[in-house]
Amino acid sequence: MSNVLSSHANPQSILEADGYQVFTASSGTQALRMLSTIAPNLVLLDMKLDDMTGNDFLMRLEVQDPQMIKDIPVVFYSGVAEVGKSKAKGFIRKSGNIHDFLNSIHGYIQTAQTDTWAEQQHA
Repeated sequence: MSNVLSSHANPQSILEADGYQVFTASSGTQALRMLSTIAPNLVLLDMKLDDMTGNDFLMRLEVQDPQMIKDIPVVFYSGVAEVGKSKAKGFIRKSGNIHDFLNSIHGYIQTAQTDTWAEQQHA
């Protein structure tokens, strides 16, 4: 397998091959409904969803569950060169190296878990 992640690569397959359980949604509305029943370690979010933008999704998620947006890293995954200011914890470009993609995913999850642990120790 090539280690280049093209814009056509399926991140679900890459993440599942690395041992992650992946939940997918076909729209922002469906994702918001799903997030009311599960608490993932990370939300990988495209900038352009079928029914809203990535920033619209973040605003709606913050209204729906303000604590989730603080505790769970939401990371934009898009082919655009850069993203504007938002509540997303980060940004991963769709074209790149698979190892860099997975390292970024691991890093965002690790940082969120470390931050949660530190907050619990100080509570």
